[in-house]
Amino acid sequence: MAKSFLQSVQERVVVYDGAMGTNIQFRNPSVDDFWGKEGCNELLVLSRPDIISDIHAAFYKVGCDVVETNTFGSTRIVLAEYQLEDKVAELNIVAAQLAKMPGPAPTTPDSRDRTIREVLRKLEKEIERQDGRSRRFRPS
Repeated sequence: MAKSFLQSVQERVVVYDGAMGTNIQFRNPSVDDFWGKEGCNELLVLSRPDIISDIHAAFYKVGCDVVETNTFGSTRIVLAEYQLEDKVAELNIVAAQLAKMPGPAPTTPDSRDRTIREVLRKLEKEIERQDGRSRRFRPS
């Protein structure tokens, strides 16, 4: 029977994957890969799923216990910066599907269970006031 994630962390060190953004940069996607929305790494789950799947596969191969989805900025507020706020659900669903290891339930070579976690950035934005000073706010 599979252990819960919390049971696993109580028993041993659980290894998370590495930096998704850095691994995307290593693969040098083109501006066309971003559909003209350069810097929107989350869009690559639709435009270049091969890159994202390859990154996840590499983490599984080295034995990571937890693989995080490519959804750091997949929120309505962040995606609105790229005029992609209507893609929130699609990007999050596809990202979760890509993070799932192909084949049977994901386990490590020694049969430890694997976990997929969705990752989202802190929803705090900075706005510029007319007097030139910034102010931080948290959207509701």
